Amino acid sequence: MVSKTVANLESVRSAYQQLLARGNSPSAANVLKLTGGSKSTVLKHLAVVRSERLNASHDDDPSASFLADIAEPVLKKLWAAAKRHAEGALAAEVREFRAAYAGLREDFELLEASEEAATKRAELAENRLDQLLQSTSELQAAAQLFRAQASAVSSSLPAPTAAVPEETSTLLALLAVLSGADEPIATKVLYAELEAQGHKPHEAQKARTHSIDRGYIGLSLTEKGRNRVRRDEPKAAAS
Repeated sequence: MVSKTVANLESVRSAYQQLLARGNSPSAANVLKLTGGSKSTVLKHLAVVRSERLNASHDDDPSASFLADIAEPVLKKLWAAAKRHAEGALAAEVREFRAAYAGLREDFELLEASEEAATKRAELAENRLDQLLQSTSELQAAAQLFRAQASAVSSSLPAPTAAVPEETSTLLALLAVLSGADEPIATKVLYAELEAQGHKPHEAQKARTHSIDRGYIGLSLTEKGRNRVRRDEPKAAAS
């Protein structure tokens, strides 16, 4: 169906300017919607309008204004595409940031747990140190008491012999008051006293063996201990 409206140069020029003012593309199709008429007539007048705009802007700007008009829709599409790309890049950056934040949060929680465990270990170590200091204090007090008791009974002990050397015999007064005490306590006190007097561990072992043999400590000798006592007795006879 042919339109009864006839487009002319003035109507096409007016439609062209209206489209630009609205920010729309002044394409032939858009102009035709406003002017009506045949497409061929609109195209003919549109070419004149574009030529007029080109000639009008030629002195000020070498670029053709009608090319800018034609390029405007393309620029809008490019802008929309660039905007979508920027939004996509921003979304990817946000996801990356969230992943990094989650990693940092996990590292912080692990560090917090590690610090808590270290604090707990430090508390346990401090408690253990307090226990050791308490045990040392109790042991020193027991040793001091045993020395005082040993001094009181030292006059009733036998004189040193070859089987019980003098450096060992000097400890018998201490051992005499250990009768009935727990073996670990008796041994600790004996070794502590030996160390304080500058004696060696094998002297402590010999003193302990002979003291058990004489009944100063209420324990039974092992077969190895009895053999040690028997080995010492011939030496005493030979001397």
